[in-house]
Amino acid sequence: MWPILKLKGSQLKLISQCFRLFALLLLHTFSIPEAVAAALQHEWIAASPEVYAEPHDLVLSPDGKHLYVADNGNDRVAVLDPMTLALLGELGKGELSQPHDVAFDPLGRLLMADTGNDRSAIYRIEGLKGRLVGALKQGLRRPEGVAAHPDGRMVVADKYSHRIQVIAPGGPLRQVIGEGKAGKGPGRFDRPEGVAIRGQDIWFSDTYNDRIVRYRLVNEK
Repeated sequence: MWPILKLKGSQLKLISQCFRLFALLLLHTFSIPEAVAAALQHEWIAASPEVYAEPHDLVLSPDGKHLYVADNGNDRVAVLDPMTLALLGELGKGELSQPHDVAFDPLGRLLMADTGNDRSAIYRIEGLKGRLVGALKQGLRRPEGVAAHPDGRMVVADKYSHRIQVIAPGGPLRQVIGEGKAGKGPGRFDRPEGVAIRGQDIWFSDTYNDRIVRYRLVNEK
């Protein structure tokens, strides 16, 4: 037999208040995800016509007025209105082959991973068009990622060379990370594809090693 507790009125009131507080706490706890979900509601804005062929990476111009898209299967970079997604122009038709990535450097030039041509291409933007002003091969094999360091150096994910190349603004190769063959561990990659830069830190998607790696560039003495 369980003992029968005889509680006074004040004790019953206190227990009731505790249960009420506990219920409110539970309600607040389980309603947080719903509140977050409500705050993350999204709205469909627009979709472009289906005139692109396996488009890959994209980047806004420094002034935000144009959106540049690596239109891989059409061997070009498409220029869109970022608000309406209307096609305004194109770059590199007849010059590019299967471009994968695009990025702006500090001078406002558009860098491209010109994958099918085994090179990185540099375009000077002129209105809605662009002019090829540089192309760097440096032994690249199907590069897929490109990014610009704040000091103007170009960082390229050289996919089928299993390495990362750091190229000076004027074109000379400054640094290579990787051994030129697939591997895993410090200084080794297996078909890296993506690049991101902040300050001296660089992140790579070491794609076929199923990992992300981080390096820091050390200034030359």
